[in-house]
Amino acid sequence: MKKLGIIIDSFACLTEEQAKELEYHLLPLQVEINGELVKENTINNVNLLEQIASSKSCKTSLPNLALIQETVSYCSQNYDDSIFIGVSEHLSSTPKYINTLAQEYKNIHVIKNNLVGSQIRLLIKIAQKVYQKTQNISEVKNKLEKFISQCSTYILPANLDHLIKGGRLKGFKKILLNTIKMFPLLKYDLDGTVSLATLKRTQKGALDKLVEKVTEEAKNLKNPSFQIIWGIDQSINQKLAKATEKLPIFNKEITPAAIAIHTGPDAICLTSMPSPEEN
Repeated sequence: MKKLGIIIDSFACLTEEQAKELEYHLLPLQVEINGELVKENTINNVNLLEQIASSKSCKTSLPNLALIQETVSYCSQNYDDSIFIGVSEHLSSTPKYINTLAQEYKNIHVIKNNLVGSQIRLLIKIAQKVYQKTQNISEVKNKLEKFISQCSTYILPANLDHLIKGGRLKGFKKILLNTIKMFPLLKYDLDGTVSLATLKRTQKGALDKLVEKVTEEAKNLKNPSFQIIWGIDQSINQKLAKATEKLPIFNKEITPAAIAIHTGPDAICLTSMPSPEEN
């Protein structure tokens, strides 16, 4: 029986301990706050989000390059095939770097996606199930591509400051400079880029549009599941919980620090995907 290796990064929202228990190989994005590299766990860490909120500077960088090389080499030697499911190549160079290594290690495969949290974790389970059944990596890729195309992810930050500083929304700086105080709704697009879906004059208007957009894109799913990822603004968190109380929420979790640096530690995110029971 052939074996499938799983390589992930911070976008899976799993701690090192959780990943190890699942026998996944984690490449955590590096987080730097006020010039100091964070050594503690960056997942489900409210303290780090508060530090980001009050910091003068913060940034993320590639996972440790030696760790990437070591992990890819290990997986290539110990599994028949391995897949990397993580951040988009438009947000980080990690996928590109792994793709470069994959030219030498032919059984390493980068799965392009725009997923986060429980979406990625379900995608992994689908990959394992299909690989176990078919022993064919092409069949796995086809199944994953179909699942990814059925998912949706929208983000509502308090403002775009962190995204502009992080270079994730370069094209929107001029718009913001010529616009009164507004609330931006962002979409994590299928191609892995982040785009401005709309601007609303009030937080309530933006929140309503967030729920509307995600539920609208999930309407063709037989039994959609929704995920909430939120930060440290308890007021907006409570409003989101209220606005989504009639939706089948599959999972709720705290924004990973590596993501919060770019969205802001008070941003909220709502995603949709096919129900786990359907996969």
